[in-house]
Amino acid sequence: MKHILLFIACVFTSITMSAQVGENEYRPLVEEGKHWTYDNFMPLRPAEYDHYYYYDLKGDTLIAGKNCIKMYSNNSYNDNKVRYEGALYEENREVFCFFPTKDESVLLYDFDCEAGDTINVDVGKMLVEDIQTEDNGGIPIRKYTLQIIDSHSEEGMPMYWIEGVGSTMDFFGMQPLPGNYNSLNACEVNGERLYQTIEPDLTEEGYHKMAIEGKRWNYIRYYLDEDGEHRDPYSYVVKGDTIIRRTTYKKLWYQDEKTERLVCLILERGRQVLKSLDFGDNSYDTPLMKSFFDFGRDDFGRVFTWKAGMGARNNNWMVYGLDTIEVNHRPFRRYTCLQKYSEEGEELSTIEYDGEGVWHDIWVEGVGSASSGIEDQIPSHEPYVRAPGVYTYFVSCYEGGECIFTADDFNIQSKPDINMSYRPFVEDGKVWKVGAEGSGNPVQWVEYFYFDGDTIIDGRTCKQMMQQRYVSPDFAEYDSQRSSLNYMGAWYEEDQKVYFYNPTNQQFRMMYDFSAEANDTVQIDDGLYVIGARQTGGMKGFKGVFRDVVMCKEGGRTVWSTPWLEGVGGLYGMTTNVIDGELADPAWSLMSCTVGDEVIYLNDGYEDGATPEALNVRNRFDFTHTIKTKPQSPMRREAEKPSLYGEYSEQRLDINLNPLDDTYLVRIADAMGNVVYEKAIDAGNIVGLDIDISSYPEGRYTVTMENSRESFTGEFEAIVTGMEENAAIEKLKNGGIYNLQGQRISSLQKGLNIVNGRKVCVK
Repeated sequence: MKHILLFIACVFTSITMSAQVGENEYRPLVEEGKHWTYDNFMPLRPAEYDHYYYYDLKGDTLIAGKNCIKMYSNNSYNDNKVRYEGALYEENREVFCFFPTKDESVLLYDFDCEAGDTINVDVGKMLVEDIQTEDNGGIPIRKYTLQIIDSHSEEGMPMYWIEGVGSTMDFFGMQPLPGNYNSLNACEVNGERLYQTIEPDLTEEGYHKMAIEGKRWNYIRYYLDEDGEHRDPYSYVVKGDTIIRRTTYKKLWYQDEKTERLVCLILERGRQVLKSLDFGDNSYDTPLMKSFFDFGRDDFGRVFTWKAGMGARNNNWMVYGLDTIEVNHRPFRRYTCLQKYSEEGEELSTIEYDGEGVWHDIWVEGVGSASSGIEDQIPSHEPYVRAPGVYTYFVSCYEGGECIFTADDFNIQSKPDINMSYRPFVEDGKVWKVGAEGSGNPVQWVEYFYFDGDTIIDGRTCKQMMQQRYVSPDFAEYDSQRSSLNYMGAWYEEDQKVYFYNPTNQQFRMMYDFSAEANDTVQIDDGLYVIGARQTGGMKGFKGVFRDVVMCKEGGRTVWSTPWLEGVGGLYGMTTNVIDGELADPAWSLMSCTVGDEVIYLNDGYEDGATPEALNVRNRFDFTHTIKTKPQSPMRREAEKPSLYGEYSEQRLDINLNPLDDTYLVRIADAMGNVVYEKAIDAGNIVGLDIDISSYPEGRYTVTMENSRESFTGEFEAIVTGMEENAAIEKLKNGGIYNLQGQRISSLQKGLNIVNGRKVCVK
């Protein structure tokens, strides 16, 4: 058995070494038939700097005893002449060139270097900052990052070499000097692509694109003439693209049984769909684009206006609802909106639902509008658009040869999981963590809000709320804003309505109404707000139910949408329930919301740089996934989903549950197999676990998360024994008055105090 294992180990080692050799194998630059395409482009002066030029290695020659290959350039913009640039040869990963005007060869490239080396080549003295292997659209490349040690170059401007290719600016003029507008577009040899420019995808991650090659919208044109009724099918299809000023536009074609014609160009940026009827005949001019659909709008209730395609009137529209629907197992983002034509110059702050001439429409991301699909959206009552008796109907949308959406799908019900049980706002053990955005990232100013005991106010049983502030010593305002503990007021909840008692004015204020239905109007302070539909999914770091809330105050035009999260509150902190530019300042961001050791909301975009325990080094470990039994139905785990991982410090163990959506038993055992933690959790409702391990004895621990189908196993190490914390607790029990940081104080202070080991709250 040992011999078999040894043989397997030897084979594995041999394969691994072979793979490493393959990855590190050097690609020579000087090769017969190598062809470079460079781009000379300056946005401010496109008429002079907007063309491609080329280099070619072809034909050998012997110079000073060196076997060389001749380099030629072809710049069609200048005079379309082919020029001899010199002769190249390569030795020991160094590339030399015999220029026609020089008697001796010069060193152009030195690929025989390592990160940290200083090299001298023809363009100057350079520091090799980094060498990395990268993926260039499926092509593995070895990229060198260099910094020129030369006072003539722009400070801080790096330059890049590609092994086997050369400079990414110009093959010879590789310095990032003022006036150098060249960039490498492609390099190939004998049909093999060695490098290519990767055009960035302008659409957002998770967005359902419209301009996909081969995508088709199908319609029926109905009309009546002397021959009777006619129902003629026609379509729009995305087919081909064109590059104008370095931007790729997709082409949209009209097709029927007899004709095919180019309709427009389409460009998607973020969640906005732009179209143009200018097909780019003048390559120096950017096509005039206009907004076709804007699926990024989240400022509900605001009225937007643009000139109608026909006549002098305006087309105004207002979004009043947003949800997610599921069609053929695909999620689609759906907008409901109102549209109205008005006279030019007329200003509207609201659109009455029952007003004359108001037109209801639905937009679906990746599909278009219910009224017209991808055609221009014109109300059916508009007299200038169609000939009398001619009607067109959107039928279906196809992608990849498969029907993904039909006209009937615009009105289907939202995803059924919005009916999950209501999570109350007021819960024992709930803690909100809020960070000051203006303090940087890592956040240098962090505040915790938590419930601490009951109190009776005006006959109502409320939960007292405390605020604990931590400010990093590195923060500029540390001296004036030290760590502090404050009483913040009290909360109570009734019939899914949440109220806050402000101790300053000694009044109750309704903060949230989670009982409101979609499109209900709720008054908060002096403003009216429209409540959006209940939604799940699409909210990073949250698996529960949320809805969008928008102000609809008369004359209000600067309006923001404010998401309400059931059981959490607002995304800027629980006391910031609405944003309208007046009532609150969104200078704070909610970092997390926990109940006990369950994390129900987590914003991992901010790193904590203020909380004392967060200053410790956090160690990460990944879980090993095992399928316990062959599932009868496909597992709901997708390869692109983030992996399950944990992070731990001296105080806490955090487990990421975002990829999971089922019930699991979580168990932590020490090295002897003794279970020190066990809990059943529903990962479909929470995004993480935050477990206190400060009292765990030093050693290795195993974390297991499992159900009947699968298990996840990971290991972490308890760094300290917990003796320091136990000593601090004993100190508090021995008498005296202390704050929550264990610091002795001379007298009781406002907020929580520790007196003889017991908590005492001073209001």
